[in-house]
Amino acid sequence: MDMEISHILITPEVSSDATDEETEAAEETAKAKAKEVIDKLKVAKKNGEDLEETFASLAKEYSLDESTKDNGGSLGRINYDTGYDEIIDAAKDLEDGDYSKTIITTELGYHVILKTKTYEKDELEDLKD
Repeated sequence: MDMEISHILITPEVSSDATDEETEAAEETAKAKAKEVIDKLKVAKKNGEDLEETFASLAKEYSLDESTKDNGGSLGRINYDTGYDEIIDAAKDLEDGDYSKTIITTELGYHVILKTKTYEKDELEDLKD
């Protein structure tokens, strides 16, 4: 199954010579920002706001992924084996137009995602045509 997913990436700001305490504090700060994004999405949904527009605005404000933040956080149409397996696993349980209610952790940092569209697999006969 292919999906269109957008994300907001928040990474801990840690210097290479940071102490364990500094690293832990930076991670807690990054997690708090991700939770803040989820809380803002919750309020937007409750108020009947367009979640895609709200998500795009939050991506510009919060995301540290320079390649996607100005495009609403869009990762485009993705599937497994694209390097986003943790994100895809979380997105599988979401309805189109819904966002993650928990923080998704990857080697890149902390993510909040919005699943915008699900594609059914093409039938073999259709692919042959």
